[in-house]
Amino acid sequence: MARTMPKPECEIGYPISQLEKWNLFPLSHFRTWMKGQTYAVCNGEMYDHEKKEYLPSSCSPIQHGSVFYTRDVLRFLEGKEVID
Repeated sequence: MARTMPKPECEIGYPISQLEKWNLFPLSHFRTWMKGQTYAVCNGEMYDHEKKEYLPSSCSPIQHGSVFYTRDVLRFLEGKEVID
């Protein structure tokens, strides 16, 4: 099922706050589907391996907190299985 999705508010993916605003599906179902899967935490910084330090990300100064990767959100909305 093709869906037109709004752009993620975070460079990493969709923050939980953005998913809550949409109210497209029960978040409890998504959380169950995501159980055991990887997600990210946006703190407004990205690690630069060459400089060996944290630098402001494109999200800075916003800290989005829990962020779900775009591919996972799309797979959930399309009714696909989790990929391990």
